[in-house]
Amino acid sequence: MLVVFSDLDGTILDSETYGCDKSRPGIELLKTRGVPLVLVSSKTFFEMKEIHAELRLGDPFIFENGGGIAYPDGNGDFRIGFPGMMTGELTEKFQGIKDFFPGSPRTILEMGEDEIAERTGLSRKRAGLARMRKASLPFIMDAESGSFDLDKINSLLSGRGLSIMKGKRFFYLMSADTDKGTAVGIIRGYYKKIDVCGGIETAGIGDSPLDLPLLYAVDRAFLVRGPDGSVSCNGIPGKITVTDGAGPEGFTEAVKKILS
Repeated sequence: MLVVFSDLDGTILDSETYGCDKSRPGIELLKTRGVPLVLVSSKTFFEMKEIHAELRLGDPFIFENGGGIAYPDGNGDFRIGFPGMMTGELTEKFQGIKDFFPGSPRTILEMGEDEIAERTGLSRKRAGLARMRKASLPFIMDAESGSFDLDKINSLLSGRGLSIMKGKRFFYLMSADTDKGTAVGIIRGYYKKIDVCGGIETAGIGDSPLDLPLLYAVDRAFLVRGPDGSVSCNGIPGKITVTDGAGPEGFTEAVKKILS
């Protein structure tokens, strides 16, 4: 049984317009072949639920960078699992680690919908859904804060059961050992229970360093190029194939290669 995992922003969705015209052919091709498409994103459950419905998918999805997994319950809703801490606990812990960062870090929960919309390009409605966190805590720092050693900070945080990931627009405070790759492993087990007599083959598609745990966790991995044709990850392992196409076009290219 083949299962395809894919990032959303910059992969299925255009990084600027959030459209999916160029990824639609790949999505429909997977549907035609009966291949599950598991969406994997930093977006919240509520954002993902809307997109999942718009794309007419019936498979599980992974939200908030692996902090949560949603399984269709057969009645039009979802059963949700959380591999790590919930946002309330992460928010409490964030207060105790603010001194780890330069400047004055602020979480997404401290921002209004207008600011989130301005920073992300989301509609005001979607910006409101982006604040409704369940299992992660995005935050920003002042532009003048300068650089800092993320690896060193994560080393200090590991003893507290925490880790930080760097995304395109936000940093994300998460539970340690909880990421897109961990969630992929859980979903693989879910499908193994469905197809007990067959093997599970997995493929993954992403576009940024935040997707590397996903790409490392699958059997076949594809990294799509950015809008300018660049590759966002340095030192890419040989098992990861870089597409010729960018963004959603690269997604459809990857799907065709996977199915061929």
